[in-house]
Amino acid sequence: RSCAKGKSSRIKEGAMLEAGDKLGYVDMVKDKKYVCAPVEGFLKTICIEDGKPVEYGQPLFFIDPKRR
Repeated sequence: RSCAKGKSSRIKEGAMLEAGDKLGYVDMVKDKKYVCAPVEGFLKTICIEDGKPVEYGQPLFFIDPKRR
């Protein structure tokens, strides 16, 4: 859930997000894939724990889109 390994700044539920904000990353064998907010809105739910494995298709975050 942190944007870089070892950093203490973590995104929290209820945070306002802009499209493209980095929410965290998935650490793969020889690479890391950043997870970015696809839309502007509020971070409603964080579905994962730091350091725990995730599966393909597993929800990581739920975002409540900002309505214009």
